[in-house]
Amino acid sequence: MKIPTRPKVILRHCDIYDAEVIRRIVREGMEALDVRPRGRTLVKPNCVAAGDQFPHACTRPEFLEGVLRALQDRDIGTMTELAVGERCGITVPSRPQRADVSARGDHAATNRAADRRRRSRPRQVELVGSGYSLGIP
Repeated sequence: MKIPTRPKVILRHCDIYDAEVIRRIVREGMEALDVRPRGRTLVKPNCVAAGDQFPHACTRPEFLEGVLRALQDRDIGTMTELAVGERCGITVPSRPQRADVSARGDHAATNRAADRRRRSRPRQVELVGSGYSLGIP
């Protein structure tokens, strides 16, 4: 497959966690790429870990707020929903527990796990000072 246009890479310097500065940088990047949100738009911030052991391994609320506001700025009425979602990958197995499950075609265990995930409702945690809430399983 041939890429129709030459890929564009944008690198911007930002030395402060200020939501308005981040909003402007992200909005300008979206403008340069001619990107607009549409339909149901999900932002997954990839909050891997946080706390004393991992002080720099989480997405700062100021960054997330800037990105969300930039998406709102670029919306021309085609975005029907703007959501923030996160799910920790530690609790989700990446392969069947038994190697013979997929070989036998026995998907009952996988289907039961999927049903449990669909029924579980995430609790909502407000991002301090941002007016947004983050779904946590």
